[in-house]
Amino acid sequence: MPPEITRIVKRDGVSVEDFKFDKFVNAIMKAVIDAGGDPDDESQAEYLAAEARSYLTEFIAPVGGSATVEECQWAIFKTLVEEGHAKVAQAFQTWRTGHSVIRIVQDLIQNNLSNPYHANLIIKAIETALENHTL
Repeated sequence: MPPEITRIVKRDGVSVEDFKFDKFVNAIMKAVIDAGGDPDDESQAEYLAAEARSYLTEFIAPVGGSATVEECQWAIFKTLVEEGHAKVAQAFQTWRTGHSVIRIVQDLIQNNLSNPYHANLIIKAIETALENHTL
């Protein structure tokens, strides 16, 4: 068995942080809640997070012990689908898509808007739409 995953390469491709299992559990729990599941049952989320970590360890990062943020998200999504949690997987994918939109808009704003007040209004509107599941 290869060594467990220990590092996550951030989206910028340069920054690295230690792998934190609780981030996997928290991401799954948010999706469970968004899909209408029991917010008090973390045991299933912990099991699914462990399965996603195992997939990463075995197939994505068997030598170097590191994976990218996107690879981690893919592992979680794949695990949810394969374990029969389609609604939770869909909620997780919706969250991923929404946050991708936020990152793109933030980048556009930072590079093209000279008035930070307008930039913040746009970001807040998108965040509110995501929180209310209207995006």
